[in-house]
Amino acid sequence: MFRMMIIEDEVWMRKGLEKMLAWDELHIQHVASARNGQEALELMDECKPDIILTDIKMPKIDGFGMLDKISEITGRLPKIIIISGYDDFEFAKKAIQHAVIDYILKPVDPEELEKSLTKAIKMILHEAEQAFQTNYYQNQEYIDIDIGISLKEETLILKALQKGDKGFVKSIIDDILEKYNSLEQKRIIHFQLYLFLSRYLTAEQLKSPNRLMLLHKFKSAYTFEELRGIYNLAFEPLVDEIIQNFTPSKINYISQAKEYIDMHYNNSSLSLDQIAEHLNLSPAYLSFIIKKETGINFTSHVTQKRIESAKDLLLNSDMPLYEVSVEVGYNDVKYFLKVFKKETGFTPNRYRELYK
Repeated sequence: MFRMMIIEDEVWMRKGLEKMLAWDELHIQHVASARNGQEALELMDECKPDIILTDIKMPKIDGFGMLDKISEITGRLPKIIIISGYDDFEFAKKAIQHAVIDYILKPVDPEELEKSLTKAIKMILHEAEQAFQTNYYQNQEYIDIDIGISLKEETLILKALQKGDKGFVKSIIDDILEKYNSLEQKRIIHFQLYLFLSRYLTAEQLKSPNRLMLLHKFKSAYTFEELRGIYNLAFEPLVDEIIQNFTPSKINYISQAKEYIDMHYNNSSLSLDQIAEHLNLSPAYLSFIIKKETGINFTSHVTQKRIESAKDLLLNSDMPLYEVSVEVGYNDVKYFLKVFKKETGFTPNRYRELYK
């Protein structure tokens, strides 16, 4: 998981960013939020973010002042994405000087933010790969950066889990484990595999204290035999639990998720995590089944519901636009106008003129 910090002095904007995307889907962990540059610097050493989303105009220490000090504290510069209400050349020039990777104007478009975060992650991975190659040729030693599960392997495992083919899941995992030889490499890949599979457990299953204990055992195994023993103890029950989760049951989670959205779409802080907790599922698993069963992701479902409700209010009431915006879950009326135009092809006022 990539560690992310949000720095924004406006409470509504900060809370909106915290809930804007399904972070698990992007392999991002939101580790902290700060109200200004000074507060962020105090948290920096403890949180060690890989990615920072920050405003510029803030009290105490502004965004650029904070960026000047980060590398002194952490010894490295995280990937910086600026979020600002100022479309100004001097700001953009300073951003380039501070090696900022993207500059997003408010109101923030979730799709634009997701693209910027994906860009940041690709840069982090590319730099890690370069570091690996440099160290390899300098030291003639294998280091651990290149250890991991490929997207193809993840897809094969998920398809096998969905079909309930435990034998094929085991075969894929064994093939992955065979690629690594040293004890350190095998410890890391066991740990990564267990974390990957755990994403498809329910929230209740994840609460089991045995989960953390097994993860600790993988990281601290001293012999190949000990590691193999932990593997035999841990993976088969884990795979059985996940296959059971994928087995169709009388519970229609999609219907319940849609019902929850219908009841709470006007809450601006509505998130995938909230619904997953309500249904006692992991966010990653809920995200997976929503996309699999409906063809669109959670954010799109919420947007569709909010825009349909906004259409109804525009045609059947005389509410001003800012009230319509808040009524359907958008506290930022500028962002509401942007989303409405994108979804319908019309501004709200034009839509009202044409169809009322």
